[in-house]
Amino acid sequence: MANLPFDGSFWVNIDRVLRHLDGVYSRAIEELDLDVIEAYILWSLNEQDGQRPSDLARAVGRAVTSFTPILDKLERKALIERRSNSADRRSVRIHLTPTGEKLSRQVAALFQATDTVIKQYIGADELSSFLRVVLVLQHISADT
Repeated sequence: MANLPFDGSFWVNIDRVLRHLDGVYSRAIEELDLDVIEAYILWSLNEQDGQRPSDLARAVGRAVTSFTPILDKLERKALIERRSNSADRRSVRIHLTPTGEKLSRQVAALFQATDTVIKQYIGADELSSFLRVVLVLQHISADT
């Protein structure tokens, strides 16, 4: 591929794009004192409050095994709280605090505005193709 390093290798080029986009989205929310992953957790909880930590981790594309420190940080910021699951006392559900709920709405608005700006650089057909490719890449198994 033209101008892409390593003959257009998927991993390195997607990683470069991800790092670039992380900076774009970080700047969009810098006034909120959140990391991008923290912001997406809040947004996910705004869409469905009371998720299990494992479901929430999968929703934002993080490994369940490395998710606890992120939740701890959000809890210290008083944006989420862990509550016992009434159906199964051994498990917990993650809920937004009132402050977290307000912030989650701001995150959604800022990220949606950022998405709109980015989409202006991409034609409708290209965007549709890109989104199909993203879906395929998300479902490729490790033994491919």
